[in-house]
Amino acid sequence: MRFAILTSIVISQLGFVCAYLIFVAENLQAFIRTVSDCSTNISTLRLILAQLVVFLPLAMVRNLEKLSTTALIADGFILVGLVYIFGNEFAVLGANGVADVKMFNPTDYALLIG
Repeated sequence: MRFAILTSIVISQLGFVCAYLIFVAENLQAFIRTVSDCSTNISTLRLILAQLVVFLPLAMVRNLEKLSTTALIADGFILVGLVYIFGNEFAVLGANGVADVKMFNPTDYALLIG
């Protein structure tokens, strides 16, 4: 039973990793298309392989303390992303003000039910 449980954990983790790689690759592809005005098209497979070039060496590190610098860099990227998102939202709120919020939308409420 222990082997069956460990096998199911490995299979589920592989599924999550595959979904994550595809999700990030498609987002990178959309970002590259947006930045290049749709003049550059990189396939999803190439972007997945590029991610694997970065992630596989990191997966080989056995001592988690050695990944503290990488975690700090990742935290920096997260902070930059949050500052950008909140800055953009505050700029939109400053320019347009707060939108009219209704508790119930009688024209499109069926979307909520579906």
